[in-house]
Amino acid sequence: MAQETFDVGIVSTGPLMRCLLVALLSILPGFMVPLCAAEVWYFPMKNGRPGACVLRNEKTIDELWDKLEKETCASWSIPKDMSMLPGVVLQSAKINKEYSLYRSREACEYERERWELVLSGDPKKIEDYKRTQTKEMTLEALVPKTVANKQEWLDGFAGCTDARLQAGFVTKGKVDETISFCDCVATDVAQISPGVTEVELNAKIPFIVQKCLPDRLKSNP
Repeated sequence: MAQETFDVGIVSTGPLMRCLLVALLSILPGFMVPLCAAEVWYFPMKNGRPGACVLRNEKTIDELWDKLEKETCASWSIPKDMSMLPGVVLQSAKINKEYSLYRSREACEYERERWELVLSGDPKKIEDYKRTQTKEMTLEALVPKTVANKQEWLDGFAGCTDARLQAGFVTKGKVDETISFCDCVATDVAQISPGVTEVELNAKIPFIVQKCLPDRLKSNP
């Protein structure tokens, strides 16, 4: 079941939105939303190359985290210095293992293709990929289809998850709840005009966070 170590890419996000969310959400307590059913995908490394994306039997990353700790008798954690886009990295220093996990096939395929290119070591292939890359081949493809402002959603999600990671709130049993909460925050953030001022943004974010609290979500499914 062990997978060779590999990294996840860190998304480049809008500095204003991301910094404001990090500043606010890193000081709030560990509140979370009701757990939503999901999928867990990953790609195994075979002979130094990414294999096909595989759908795991576990429904959540938290379920897999618990299973890994029971099977390996070792503790696992999420690095605080990595983005949760496009996936989540679980590491165990004790046994020197790492898994990169994705909540959709699209996210898994995005990262698998990126690593296929990087590990090929072929500059021409990499340049051709960058030149021909479409929105369907970028992180924008990972944004919920109902969201029109894709980059704003990515900025909001990255800022929210970065804040929770840095504050130490993303522990075992809280991963999928964190993702659900930050998805809610990012969806509302994406509805804000890209031309909003810092003052206006500061005023709006607390209301967005309040809307995404558990009680609000339960009453507004």
